[in-house]
Amino acid sequence: MGRRYESNIRSFVSYHQSWNERKTIFLDEPDRGKFLSLIGEYHDRYGIVLHAYVLMDNHIILELRGNLLKVMHGLNIRYTGYFNRKNGRVGHLFQADTRPSLLKKTAILFL
Repeated sequence: MGRRYESNIRSFVSYHQSWNERKTIFLDEPDRGKFLSLIGEYHDRYGIVLHAYVLMDNHIILELRGNLLKVMHGLNIRYTGYFNRKNGRVGHLFQADTRPSLLKKTAILFL
């Protein structure tokens, strides 16, 4: 059974998400743009604050503050639908078990 996280987490979180079978799902720049536009929508809807991100071909890292459960659930479903329609495929893209980790307030990110 996976770890449970409350839906009202408001802490600064580092979230790592891997793609299913480590496949590439950002096939081109429009794919990355779509993912970032979805993050923008969730910023407006849930008031998340994205401090840093990395979009690799086979995983992402998001450093954010906000409602983690709603945001990641929505991003995963909406991006999967976009990707599947665009590429004529079905099924999930993301590995099931993800492990967000809370960052200490004293942590400093160097970019």
